[in-house]
Amino acid sequence: MTAKTLFSIGLGGLMLTSVASAKNKKSFEELDTNNDGKLSEAEFIAGAKKPEKAKKKFKKRDKNGDGFLSPEEFSRKKKGKGKKKKDKNKA
Repeated sequence: MTAKTLFSIGLGGLMLTSVASAKNKKSFEELDTNNDGKLSEAEFIAGAKKPEKAKKKFKKRDKNGDGFLSPEEFSRKKKGKGKKKKDKNKA
């Protein structure tokens, strides 16, 4: 194989990975089966890959406690994950 062929295969694999990862995540619109602009706990759990963990995730994301997820609550990024960096300026 030539370097050009290997490069093309590599790019093809990269594109397939991007498409596959996008397909694995369901969008808010796909989960909102009654099209009311919010997700009920039942809609969220029905669309989950791991329903046994979905209830806990739903409760964590429902920040205002109204029993529904708004698009903002659904798409919010998880904060506080990972290791904290040490602050060099602290004594």
